[in-house]
Amino acid sequence: MASLTIADALAELREIFRDDQDATQQEKAAKHTLSRISPEECTSYEVFDNHRYSRHLLAVDCNFSLLLICWDKKQQTPIHHHGNTGVLSFVRVLRGKLRLRAGYQSKCAGSSESEVSFDFPSDGVFLIDDSMGLHKTSNVMEEGDGRTVSLHLYTPPYIECRFCSSFRPECQNVGDAFVPAIHHHPPENHQLACAQEVELSTKCSHLSFANFANLVEVLQKEVQIDEDRKHSPENIAHVKHILQNMHFNEKEWRQYTKFSEGHYTRNLIGYDDKFTILLLCWEKGQMSPIHDHAGSNCWVKVLDGNLEETVYQVGEDEATVKDAHASVYDPEQVTYISDAMGVHRMGNARSDGVAVSLHVYSPPYHECHVFAEDEPLKKKVCITAAYGAEFPFLESTSEQIKGCHTSDSTTLSLFIDNVTHMLQDGCSSSVAYMMNSLRFQESEWKKYIHFSSHQYTRNLLAFNEYFSLILVCWSPGQKTPIHDHGDDRRDVFIRVLDGSLGVQRFLEDEWGQTSADLDPSASFLIPKGDCVRLHNNDMGLHQTYNASRSNCVSLHLYTPPYIECEFKLQSGQKKLLPVAYCSKDAGSGISTACESLFQFRRNIFSNLVSFVALLKNMFRVNNGVMDGNSLSRVLAGIQFDPLEWKSFASSCSSCYSRNLVAKTDYFSILILCWDKGQSSPIHDHGGSESWVRVLQGTLQESEWTRTPSGMRMEKTANLEVDSVRHISKDIVHSTSNTSPGVAYSLHIYAPAFDQCNCFDRTTGQPTPTTCGSHLRAPHPTEDSTAMG
Repeated sequence: MASLTIADALAELREIFRDDQDATQQEKAAKHTLSRISPEECTSYEVFDNHRYSRHLLAVDCNFSLLLICWDKKQQTPIHHHGNTGVLSFVRVLRGKLRLRAGYQSKCAGSSESEVSFDFPSDGVFLIDDSMGLHKTSNVMEEGDGRTVSLHLYTPPYIECRFCSSFRPECQNVGDAFVPAIHHHPPENHQLACAQEVELSTKCSHLSFANFANLVEVLQKEVQIDEDRKHSPENIAHVKHILQNMHFNEKEWRQYTKFSEGHYTRNLIGYDDKFTILLLCWEKGQMSPIHDHAGSNCWVKVLDGNLEETVYQVGEDEATVKDAHASVYDPEQVTYISDAMGVHRMGNARSDGVAVSLHVYSPPYHECHVFAEDEPLKKKVCITAAYGAEFPFLESTSEQIKGCHTSDSTTLSLFIDNVTHMLQDGCSSSVAYMMNSLRFQESEWKKYIHFSSHQYTRNLLAFNEYFSLILVCWSPGQKTPIHDHGDDRRDVFIRVLDGSLGVQRFLEDEWGQTSADLDPSASFLIPKGDCVRLHNNDMGLHQTYNASRSNCVSLHLYTPPYIECEFKLQSGQKKLLPVAYCSKDAGSGISTACESLFQFRRNIFSNLVSFVALLKNMFRVNNGVMDGNSLSRVLAGIQFDPLEWKSFASSCSSCYSRNLVAKTDYFSILILCWDKGQSSPIHDHGGSESWVRVLQGTLQESEWTRTPSGMRMEKTANLEVDSVRHISKDIVHSTSNTSPGVAYSLHIYAPAFDQCNCFDRTTGQPTPTTCGSHLRAPHPTEDSTAMG
C-alpha cells in the first residue's frame, strides 16, 4: 500500500469530512487515510519532553484535527475525555506500544480503577468513541529506548487535553487545567491552522485565549436573531458555549474596571445591532435590584470573585415576585437567564472582596422593569438608572445632533475608504472637509452613542495603519486625564457633534509635576458643529473636557492612529483608558496581532497561536532574515495570558526546563521555567539569533568571552519582568533566576536549533551539547549529550 505525505493525507481528510458524507463511510475512509501516512515524514516532527508526553498539532480545521504524540518512557495522559459528545478519535501507533484504560468514574485524581484495559494494535488504526468515557493512555513500551510515537485524528476537532490531575513529583506540570498542543504544523498548513483556531472555540471544546475585539467579532458572526428579535434555543446554547470556551487576559479586562462605593458600575466593552457587552464591577456586598430583561437574553461569565444570583417567578398580578432560588457562580462559570425563566437579582456574594463579571445582552435594550421583594411593584426604568447611572444612553434626539443623515451625506464606510486613500497619498489637508461631510444614519446614532455616569466612553469606529476614528460620549463634568498623544508627528481632527468641548494645556516641571498653562492660548473651546485640527507637538500635555451643561458628543480622527489613552497616575504608574469595540469597519487587524499594529497600540492582548502566525508571516516576508529591533518591538508590545503560557511550562527540581511551544522552518518558540536559584550553563545558540522576554520574575544574564585561561565574564544585567533582550548569534552567555520564586521566560530562536556548545568555565573548552527538555553542562567524563 502506497504511503501518503502529510499534505496529501490532509487533502483526503478535508474531502472525507465534508458535511454531505455518510458517517459510516467517513469512519472507514478516515482509517484508510490515517493508515497510509508516511512514518518517515512524521519522524521530522518528533520532539520528546522529559516532563510529560508532547502533543504536536500537525493540522486543524473546522472538521478535524491531526496530532502527532511523542511518549517518553512510562509517560501517560491524565484521566480525561474528549469534550463534546460525538467526538471520534482515530489512533495509529507508529512505533512503540500504547495501552488504554477506560471506564473511570471520576475525572479527578484518586478515581476508581478502570474497568477496561487493552493495548492498541501496532499494525492498524483504532477508533475511540463516546463509549470509552473517561480514560487514560499510557506508554508501556519497554524495549529499546522505551519511546512511543502515535498519530491521533479527532473529528470534530480536539486540540488540548483538558483534565484535572497531576504528573510525577520531580517534574510537575504547572498548568493543571489542560495539556496544550505544540504548534508544529507542516509549512503548507501552518497559516490555515493558526487562522482557524479562534473560530474553533465556536464549534468544539477548544479553549481560546481571546481578547475583547475577538469576542465582538465572533458574536457579530454567531449571534442569530430572527425577525421577531428572538433567539432559537440552539443559538442560546451556542453563545453560552462560546463564552465558556473563551478565556480573557486579566490585564485586559482590568483596564475596563471601575469600582464605586455607592453602586456597582457598568462598563462598556463592545456592542453591535444584535448585542451589548458590559463589564460589571461589584464592590463588597453590592447587589442589583430585582429586574427583568425587557425580552432580551442575558449571558453572564464570572471573571473574578463570586457572583450570587437569585431567580424569582413573577405572580399573576405581574408585580409580585415569589419562589426565590439562589445560586453562586465561581470564576470562569457561565450562566444564562431570560424573562421566560423569571426575573433575577445579581450581586457580589462576598463581603471580603470585589467581583467582576462579563455580561452579554441580546438584543440590546435601554429600559426594563424593577421589582421589590417585600411588596408588589413593577416599575419601568431606564437601564442606566436601574443600575445607578444618572444619564440615559441617548439623551439628544438624532434631529438635534450635528452629523445626522442628510441628502448630501457621506456614509461611514465611504468616509473610511476616502480618508484611507487620502492618507495613503500623503494628503491630510482634506480630512477636515471629509469630517464635516460625514453623516450617520439615525440607527447608527442609536447604536454608537453610549453615555456613562462615571467615565466618558470611547467608541472605536475605524482603525487601520493610517488613522483611527473614535466617537467620544461625554456626560456633564467628565474629562480626560492629563495626557499627550505620544508621537510628535500625530495630528488629531476633532469635530463636536453635540454640546461643546474644552481643551486645557498643561506644563510639566523637572520633577514631573503638572500645572495648567496660564497662557490665554493654552485653553480654548470647540463649539458644536466646529472641526479643528491639532498637532501633538503643539498640544503636548493637555486635558479635554465636556464644557457644556448637558451631554456632549465628539468625533476624533488620529493620524497616525492612536487608540488607548495613556496617562500617568500620581504614583508614576502608567495607565490606559481602553476603547469600546463596536464597528465592523474597525478592521480585522484590531483583534489579531499584525506587525503594523504594534506601532500604534500600547498593549496587544493576544495568544501564542496568533503570535506564531504573526512571526511566520514576518519571517516569510523578510525571506527568513529578521531585523532584531522589529521583532523586539513586537515581543515587547504583546501581552500573553499566564494561563496559556504556564500550561506549556514544567517545573523541575533538578534543572531549569525548556518547553517547546512552536517550531517552524524559520524559528522555534520555547517557554523556560526557572526554579529559585536555577541557572543555565555558559553556552552559545548554535549560530542562531535569539530574543527573550521575561514573563515572570527576574533573570540575570551574563555575557562571556573565551580566553586562553578560561571564560571571562564581560558584563551582567538584570532582566526584569516584561523586559525584552535581543541576543545576536555570536554571543556566549549564561542566565540565572535571581527571583525569590519561580521565573518564566519566552525565547525565540531563529533558526531553530537542536545543538549548541556548552563552555567549561575554567578551561573555556566547548562541548557540543544536545538541547532537550533540560540543558545541562556535561561533565568531562560524559558524552556530548545533555538531555534532561
